[in-house]
Amino acid sequence: GQLTATLDSGRAVSWSADAFLGFRHGYAGTIYRGQGKTLDDTYLYHTEHWRSAAAYVALTRQCESAQVFVARDTAGDAAQLAQQIARGDVKAASMAWATREEMTEHQTGRAATSRQSAEDQERRARKADRPRTKVRSTPEAQPDARLVKHIGPAAAKAVTAVSGRTANASARLKALRRELRALDHAALAETARADRVGLPWGEPTMILADAARLVSLDFAVAADRATQLRNEAANIGKAIEHYEGVLRAGQEQGGARWRELGFLGQVMHKTGVRRDRWLGLRENAEHMALELLAGLDPRSAELAKHVAKAEKAEAAAFEQAEPVSAAELAHRQNRASVAREIMSERNQQEIARQLQRERSRSSGRDHGIGR
Repeated sequence: GQLTATLDSGRAVSWSADAFLGFRHGYAGTIYRGQGKTLDDTYLYHTEHWRSAAAYVALTRQCESAQVFVARDTAGDAAQLAQQIARGDVKAASMAWATREEMTEHQTGRAATSRQSAEDQERRARKADRPRTKVRSTPEAQPDARLVKHIGPAAAKAVTAVSGRTANASARLKALRRELRALDHAALAETARADRVGLPWGEPTMILADAARLVSLDFAVAADRATQLRNEAANIGKAIEHYEGVLRAGQEQGGARWRELGFLGQVMHKTGVRRDRWLGLRENAEHMALELLAGLDPRSAELAKHVAKAEKAEAAAFEQAEPVSAAELAHRQNRASVAREIMSERNQQEIARQLQRERSRSSGRDHGIGR
């Protein structure tokens, strides 16, 4: 049958469902879901949640063009849009505190930063008021009319400039496909796992922290140290919980047995004339639990301090390695995605060849029967 679709522009597009079977509905997706994908054209909706890592992923998925739509309430001008795109993620330790002196220094630093920011703004305003001399103009990419309609000419020019840096993405993609097509099956399969970590049969998807381990030795060491301390603290916490349970059970069961002995049995047990064996076992368990808890509680408190310091160092190392890690992760995702596409193409070609061979053999048998 003949199918017809009407676009937003009013233009109708028709195609034959018998001749073209590879169409399906398209839906919007998140930037996180789009990691590793390669698309011809992308249409992006900017929100106040964008950070530098998300912007990097969003603006590097396309081969031909990327269009960013921004509400004026979110970013009023191109400068504000650029600031929002350049923001870094806030990485903080799960446990942190500050002394009174540290808080005073922090507040003093923030006040100085605010004053410096106000001075910078005033300086930029004065500079903007100066008469301009000769300015060499360079050819710029013209923003799409639809983008200008949505966010205005200034913001459209800024977004077009950001997207312009990926104008040669199509050529790079073609070069990458030629490079990977030249690989044999083993090398191509290894490249297809470039964005995976762990054992071959598990292969969880690589995240930004995994990429940071590859590009930064400092982060790898800090992350291993923090993980080791967290595991040790968790094990000590489980041990404390266990021995506290032993202590409570010993006290409850020992108290019940003590009441069963009566006055005479209690005196004989207490003086050692005739100790109750079952009650003695409960008391020994209680003493052992108390001794172990006396050693575990200080260690748990000490580990809590070490964990906080280790997580702070881990967060600082990650923040320093994050830009390079994001680039490394995107590079691995692009190569792995293209490699998987080529492997899929080869599998489909192999299936088609097998079907053709089977048809040829079947046709030969039919001719033999006819003769």
